[in-house]
Amino acid sequence: MITLAGGIAIIFGTNLGATTGIWLLALAGQSVSLSPVAIPMLVFGILLGFFGGQPKAVGRILVGVALIFMGIDAIKSGFGAFGGQLDFASLNFSPTLEVLTFAGIGFLLTCVLQSSHATLILTLTALASTQITIPQAFAIAVGSNLGSSATTAIMGMISSERAGQRLALAHLIFNGVTALLTFVLWMPMTTIVDAIAELANFPPLIQLALFHTLFNVFGIAVFWRWQGNLANRPLSKLPQLKIINRRN
Repeated sequence: MITLAGGIAIIFGTNLGATTGIWLLALAGQSVSLSPVAIPMLVFGILLGFFGGQPKAVGRILVGVALIFMGIDAIKSGFGAFGGQLDFASLNFSPTLEVLTFAGIGFLLTCVLQSSHATLILTLTALASTQITIPQAFAIAVGSNLGSSATTAIMGMISSERAGQRLALAHLIFNGVTALLTFVLWMPMTTIVDAIAELANFPPLIQLALFHTLFNVFGIAVFWRWQGNLANRPLSKLPQLKIINRRN
């Protein structure tokens, strides 16, 4: 239905769109509860589900969004119940080891939860309760991006045809290189976020959303001229891909 180049462009768009979701979660994590909005949406969605055609489709969308909103509040309250039992902020790490460790935590959480948003919901909740520091939260955000592309790549290489496999691998390359460049430019990027936060008086949750937006926009800017090359140049053939292609 779409070309490989179009699929790669969609990946860029989803990464950028995910940053807007984190802004919403950050605002919700400060003082706003989404449950009062979710319950009416859930009721109207169920009622629309009794009709056919487009009203039923709209009802399903409303139910899905309402469940997401209710899930956000449930995860926030559940994670907040730990209180001071989880206190990563008091751990002593060297700066490099801290970044790599918490990036690995973000990667593993996303692979288990199958959602970078779910990982970032937990991160926002932990940050709001001062269980983690802002640099630790930044590192988890980078790891969650990498984890989402890794799970996509695995599923794409197992179940897709050649074009789908290449798209999954392009997603992995894009997020992997973006994460690597973010680690290389860690000090300048965090300094920029700190400067903007100080000028605008941003709280920690908004700082995390700002950093998430910054490194994703940076990755898109770097790869924008390369998307044609990713689509047109043949990628390396992995042994698993050869086996799958023979079976097909």
